[in-house]
Amino acid sequence: GEAILPKAELVSLSIDDQEFNLVVFETGGVREARPVFFIGGSGCISLRSFVGTYFNSAPSGLRVYALEKKGVPDRSLGLRCTDAFFQDYTIDDLLNRNRLALSLVANRYDLDQMSVFGVSEGGTIALELAGTTDLVSHLVIAGSGAMSQAEELKALDQFADQTEQLERAFHQIRSNPDSVADLFLGLPYRYWSSSLDRNLVKTASRIQASTLIIIGENDESVPMQSAILADQHIANSDLILWPDANHVFDTPRGDERGLMVSQALEFLLTEQD
Repeated sequence: GEAILPKAELVSLSIDDQEFNLVVFETGGVREARPVFFIGGSGCISLRSFVGTYFNSAPSGLRVYALEKKGVPDRSLGLRCTDAFFQDYTIDDLLNRNRLALSLVANRYDLDQMSVFGVSEGGTIALELAGTTDLVSHLVIAGSGAMSQAEELKALDQFADQTEQLERAFHQIRSNPDSVADLFLGLPYRYWSSSLDRNLVKTASRIQASTLIIIGENDESVPMQSAILADQHIANSDLILWPDANHVFDTPRGDERGLMVSQALEFLLTEQD
């Protein structure tokens, strides 16, 4: 429903000859909203099609900003990614564009730094932003960590008996890193070559922002070890291992994603105060 009647606005901007589409969602309730920069997960779903629902349980007084990925049509449900999306879809491109967008939003509020909330792939981007720029004051990463994706995949239960198959796939990716036609787990080699060996330990050790790391105990996409590794190397961090939760925070008790988002935002707002 939100794809048809989005709760968020879309603001188009041009920076350094690049086009940026910023999704903006306000929780209302106060005149002067506090900004939070959000970075979503992998794939080509439009953030505008769900960000209002994602932050449905957020407290009033927030203005959430999020950068749409290149090649993603407005309000797309991500059922089929465009060729243009796959051509530009790399961690490096996401990092560079989100850095520019974050700087733009911070300037809008005359701030030197901002709070950043990243989930899954967005947690990787948020961690790198916090470790390579001075733009991040407070950080939450959910469903993410500091291990490379090659290490994460080998640590997952679903690949426990497929080590040789994984290594062969990794070799093919490293041998053909620019291929958009060749796919692994539904994504092009070009994307995987930007993330497969990207170890974030050194980056994590440079983070000065107050940080909260959240991961489900039953996360099937990112092993808990990756989040624990990030917690070990970030100087000022807390780690929550969410009981019985999977990657999207479904649990035997029900969907607890809203609770996770509320706790993440409570941390960011408390730290700001």
